[in-house]
Amino acid sequence: MILLKIIGFLLLAVIALMLLVIAAVLCTPLRYRVQGGYADHIPDIRAKFSIWFSSIAAYVSFTEEGLSVQLRFFFLRRDLVKSKVIKERTGGAAFIRDQADAANTPPEGLADSAANTGFEGKSPPVSELNQAENIIIQSNKKLEGTVMSGLQNEVRPEKEEITKYERKNETSEDAPGYNKHEESEKNAGAGFLNKLRQRLKDIWDKLISLINRFKNLYQSLKRGKKAVGWFLDQPSTKHTLTVVKRQSLKIVKSILPRKLTGKLRLGFENPEMMGRLCSIGGMFYPMYSKHFTFTPVFGEQVTECECYFRGRVILGAILLHLLPVVLMRDFYRVLKNLKRLRNKLS
Repeated sequence: MILLKIIGFLLLAVIALMLLVIAAVLCTPLRYRVQGGYADHIPDIRAKFSIWFSSIAAYVSFTEEGLSVQLRFFFLRRDLVKSKVIKERTGGAAFIRDQADAANTPPEGLADSAANTGFEGKSPPVSELNQAENIIIQSNKKLEGTVMSGLQNEVRPEKEEITKYERKNETSEDAPGYNKHEESEKNAGAGFLNKLRQRLKDIWDKLISLINRFKNLYQSLKRGKKAVGWFLDQPSTKHTLTVVKRQSLKIVKSILPRKLTGKLRLGFENPEMMGRLCSIGGMFYPMYSKHFTFTPVFGEQVTECECYFRGRVILGAILLHLLPVVLMRDFYRVLKNLKRLRNKLS
């Protein structure tokens, strides 16, 4: 009995721990904060995504140096994506050091000759270097001679075959009664007719295939129009669409940023174009006047902007808004009707 009680308490503890973790995941908000700007054709965008009081966070930045992504888990930090400029700065010293070492090390052949002549660690005399260079030049000349002789031996049979083929053609053309001009005219006329016939045949086949495609498309659209009309006229479809629209608006409202501010300074060299843009922007002024400030500049090409917004996303709230859709009977009827619609269209 005592053992069963211990096992039961352990199971209850495990279940309680699992429920606590699920509740922490569903109820903990994912906070996001984005700040960006653009001036002199240089972007500067920085974003932060965090949960649990920034104990777990991700930092994303896109600047002139490039894209960089850094992940933080309590006290540990790790770079997932590093910009190219930062990589070049961190790895430049090692690259320069390797180049310097490679420049200071002598070639293998000269190092061996220096070791054999007893001048290891010292610069050998000039006469020894001249002798080594002469030996290398002579060996290269011998190697080039052997390679060229081998290539000539490989090319000779091909030349002999080509000359035999030319002799055969010359004997056929020198036959009595052979008119080269008439023969070329016949071949040219026959080739042109064959090309024209093949071209017309290809055009006809493409035209027939295009007509068949249009016929099939018209029939499928006619059949699909009836099937889609039947699907949309169902009462379950109409009720489900209204509920999905209402709940999706609630989800979007919960995800949208709670604070939004921005500045825009825009100008064109042509004042007429800037005036048209101001007239269009003035119609929407009541919508963005609380969050954005727009400064027009006339007679100058300027593009400068700043933006800042922050908000939060709660997974539990999203699931709570999706729950009425999933619990509807009409939702499952719509799924069955979708399968029927797919069968009708196929």
